[in-house]
Amino acid sequence: MATVELLTSNQAAGRAVRLARVQVIPIYPITPQSAMLGEIARDVQAGRLKCEFINMESDYAAMAAAIGASLGGTRVFTATNSQGLLFMAEHLYTASGSRCPIVMAVVSRGISVPHTRYADHNDALGVNRAGWIQVFCEDAQEVLETCLQLHKVCEDRRVRLPGMFCYESFIHSNTAEGGSHLVGFKAALTRTIENAFTAHQVPYLVLSGVAFYERAEVKDLLAYLKLIVNPRDGIAFNRVVNVPTRGIGKSSLERLQAEADRSGHGKQELC
Repeated sequence: MATVELLTSNQAAGRAVRLARVQVIPIYPITPQSAMLGEIARDVQAGRLKCEFINMESDYAAMAAAIGASLGGTRVFTATNSQGLLFMAEHLYTASGSRCPIVMAVVSRGISVPHTRYADHNDALGVNRAGWIQVFCEDAQEVLETCLQLHKVCEDRRVRLPGMFCYESFIHSNTAEGGSHLVGFKAALTRTIENAFTAHQVPYLVLSGVAFYERAEVKDLLAYLKLIVNPRDGIAFNRVVNVPTRGIGKSSLERLQAEADRSGHGKQELC
């Protein structure tokens, strides 16, 4: 099962936040992660992500709010880069010392002066002793997968640490790349997985198989259930009248249909 899309790393990070079902997002916009905020905000507005999306007055305040929300037991995500990361540095130690499993995207950008909008990992490397797990991503696919994985790793009782996934500003954040979201599972689990994807509005495509509700045996079973509820359901009757094979031919079905039309009774009632 896979969906392939052309995504920037900012879009991939925003998509991962939705898939991770993050509950609290305190964040302050800082170039070039602002596009990620737009992606998340659209998901929140459309109802695809149910969370507390909090616009903060600074990166310092965003991390303070993230720590409070995490200590309250919620799944927390935030994002920053460059000077913003350095501004919140004091709270980074509080987060790790308090064992807060916060996940943060760091869209690495050079630290001024001189001002630059291009990639420089000195922001993340400057806080690599703050007790955070750090993962550096190479493309949009890694950004999406790493965000999801970090939430699980950081929240594991054996770990309980915050983590940041880092990718390069503009080179990755604003460049679209093909990425696929691939999930493999046994055929017996397809209904459970498909129901979960549908409930959370996650796009998917079934490969090397037939979707659960499109299987002949499932449609047959549903038809029998419909006939139990409504014996006059002609479409359901036509589907299962010969399932299993009962030797009822086309001519017999046509005469049955004609009698049903004449009498006003359901075909099943006439059998």
